[in-house]
Amino acid sequence: MAGWSRQFVEHSEDLTLATTVTLPVIRGPAVTAKAAAAVDILSGGRLVLGVGPGSSPGDYAAAGIPFEQRWPRFDEAVRILRTSLSDTPRSHTGTFYDVPALEPGPARSVPIWIGSWGSPAGLRRAVDLGDGWLASAYNTSPERITVGREHIRHNLRAVGRDDTGFPTVIATMWTYVTDSVAEADIHLTRVARMLGRDPAVLAEQLLIGAPEVCAARLARYVEAGVAGFSSGRWPNPSISCATSPRRWRRSCTSVPHQHPGDSPTSRTRCSPSASLIPCVYCGFARIPDVNRAREGGACR
Repeated sequence: MAGWSRQFVEHSEDLTLATTVTLPVIRGPAVTAKAAAAVDILSGGRLVLGVGPGSSPGDYAAAGIPFEQRWPRFDEAVRILRTSLSDTPRSHTGTFYDVPALEPGPARSVPIWIGSWGSPAGLRRAVDLGDGWLASAYNTSPERITVGREHIRHNLRAVGRDDTGFPTVIATMWTYVTDSVAEADIHLTRVARMLGRDPAVLAEQLLIGAPEVCAARLARYVEAGVAGFSSGRWPNPSISCATSPRRWRRSCTSVPHQHPGDSPTSRTRCSPSASLIPCVYCGFARIPDVNRAREGGACR
């Protein structure tokens, strides 16, 4: 792990590094904590750890863990992560796990975002255990985000916390930006088949289609209270790492959005001549040098 993590971190400059949904019950909370601490140290304290219980009985069977234990094991695993990834790592003795104080600890207390499809129980768990809500793109909508954010605000107020420091971020945002309707249909059908979902429903949730369509979809999520997106795309020569950031930049000229350093109420429009600062909205944080990208250099 150390080899690829170091190379990845070296090319990430000052970007925040975040997982989507890591499964600490499947991987083991101690192993997850050690890996997260290593990345946080290497990056100088830039990691955000997204976690969830997972929803595949097959994963649990492969790990030799009863699927019906996933929720109590997950709750305990996250508590281990919180103590292990704090400023002062501590040992843990519990129902399922006994973990010593792990050293070295992270560069600072690592924020933990809890994955949830948006059920009231899941959002209570996010508030009880986490520092943010990691929503799933193909299991939500702007309307559900609005309702979920209200649940979160209610739960935070009940324990005397403010929701301004509790972000909602969308993961598993399958992305394929193209001006070709035929290409969009092909990739939408592919992901719908993989997820076992209705393509017509996914078409209103995922970022598949023309830049302007994707920008409008993102804008609805931003208006609902989403602070960031984790996008994934297919490796395809027509949407290469050298060209896809340019298409994303086209999208970002269409919709005002926040950049790091903006005030909470301000919105920025990206443009091709804008300084290449990390953008939490664009999907790609840097426009890479085209020649370097074609030679295999990292996008950043």
